[in-house]
Amino acid sequence: MNGAPPMAKTGKNIPGNSPVFGLLLDKELIEELANLEHRQWVHWSKKIAEAENISDPRLKRWKETWATVYDDLSEQAKTEDKFWAIEAIKIVINHFQKHIEGDRIKWV
Repeated sequence: MNGAPPMAKTGKNIPGNSPVFGLLLDKELIEELANLEHRQWVHWSKKIAEAENISDPRLKRWKETWATVYDDLSEQAKTEDKFWAIEAIKIVINHFQKHIEGDRIKWV
């Protein structure tokens, strides 16, 4: 990969000329949301590890990941977090698409 986020299908017919389509191209936003995704996973996985019987190999892997900040993750792990960041952005875009008339947003 050349550093670009994984731009999988945008889903739900998001037109490229949409006023909010640029969110999918905003690398800084994608990185911030991917960082958040990593922190959410750490929080979730710690709760699971406390409540469930996790295998020793898995717990070891998880503990290593818990100790790793987003910027220090492998490129593969970052790409996985970016995938979920983009999925979140697509939800926001699809929501706003329902409220856009021309170049104006209909506030509800």
